[in-house]
Amino acid sequence: MTTDIDLVTQTVLRERRGRDRGWWDRMRDCYRPDSTVTLSWYRGDGPGFVAASEAMAGRGDASVHRLSPPTVHIAGDRAFAETPAGIEIRTVVDGVTVDLTGHRRSTPTR
Repeated sequence: MTTDIDLVTQTVLRERRGRDRGWWDRMRDCYRPDSTVTLSWYRGDGPGFVAASEAMAGRGDASVHRLSPPTVHIAGDRAFAETPAGIEIRTVVDGVTVDLTGHRRSTPTR
């Protein structure tokens, strides 16, 4: 039996795969119009995040995400998913090609 938590977890994983592979329609399908995305570089709705991600990739800024298991909280017909991740990016700094890795970890707040 598939639970709501399983469905949300699979949606998170499909969304990240879509972003990493440039499958923008598949990524877009993971968001409701009234969804909220909060990241270091973006705050807004899900469809806007997909558009911003597509524009970023169009500039050549490609990345790959390494995900930890999502933690999912269900509240009625809404869900909140928190997913610690590592992000790997190849870019050029001062004429030198470099591989950068950033980590996003959860920081509890009260």
